[in-house]
Amino acid sequence: MNITEILTQAQMSSDAVTDLLIELAQQNKEVTATAQHMCDLYFADVRLREKGIRDKVAALEKQMTELDTQIRGMQAAVVDAAGTGDADTFAQEQDKLAKIEARKAAISTQIKMLRAAHVRGSEELYQAACDAYSDLAKANSAYEKALDEIHLATEEQAKVWDKLEEKSEYTHWYANIGQFSCKGGEVRAFERVREHYNAQPETSSPKKEESAPVVNIELARYQVGVHPDKGHFTSTPGGSGNGPL
Repeated sequence: MNITEILTQAQMSSDAVTDLLIELAQQNKEVTATAQHMCDLYFADVRLREKGIRDKVAALEKQMTELDTQIRGMQAAVVDAAGTGDADTFAQEQDKLAKIEARKAAISTQIKMLRAAHVRGSEELYQAACDAYSDLAKANSAYEKALDEIHLATEEQAKVWDKLEEKSEYTHWYANIGQFSCKGGEVRAFERVREHYNAQPETSSPKKEESAPVVNIELARYQVGVHPDKGHFTSTPGGSGNGPL
């Protein structure tokens, strides 16, 4: 397997992990939506029941008003029976009044109970919401576990790739090819080998006979102080400059 195939396989593994995360995230999203829907159903049922309670309280309060009206309507008959000494009528009105008062007391108690009650939703919807939440908790746990494992794996893999990166840098890459030391793809000793192998032998050419230097006779005669017309004289710097001998 060459380096391209290895890197391609590593990329494919990375893509597979990414696809797995996308799949887990989608599953988590679906389970979350289901759990949210079941919770919404439960609270919708609670709101419906609360409305029923409010409607019942309103109906009971209306009954209380009607009973109070009946009691006020009985006042004249009770007063008349008491004033005339009609014991039978008074007793009848008293029984009616007792029943109304008992009814009022019962209604008042019912109103208090309903107003103070904690209205729960249906047990079936509650259990369905619990099951959905349990599924969500499992999905979250699986998703978080996958993230933790991927995070740990990527940390370890990052260390490996960091080391590979250091080893693959130009200034840190070394290899040995036979006796040649390579650094960054540059074979140091090979240049010497190539120069040595391709060196051409020096060609020996016959030496030319050295020719005698050309002498300027006039200059030489002048330097030794000989002149055809003047005879000998000294030409030493700093001399007395004596004339011809």
